[in-house]
Amino acid sequence: GGYQSDHLEVDHAWIRRFNEQIRKASVQLTVELGHATIKARNVLGLAVGDVLYLDENKDDDVLIKVEGVPKFLGVPGVVKGNHAVQITGTTKELKGE
Repeated sequence: GGYQSDHLEVDHAWIRRFNEQIRKASVQLTVELGHATIKARNVLGLAVGDVLYLDENKDDDVLIKVEGVPKFLGVPGVVKGNHAVQITGTTKELKGE
């Protein structure tokens, strides 16, 4: 083939290796339990044992972020003594998509 057709050919081996590497990559998941707004002067007085009241209800789904991007909703709990979260939906459902 000519120069242009040589560069337009798909390198399936490279795509396969790339996909394998992506699947092995670690990503950070963050679970947000809730939010609180307090006065700056109160932040200065925070101490061990203080309780922060969150805006969310204890029965509300929590937000699960993948690399900082909201993706899922879930319910927090404990499994075999470890904190855990069960995925109940996606953020697309919140947007009505």
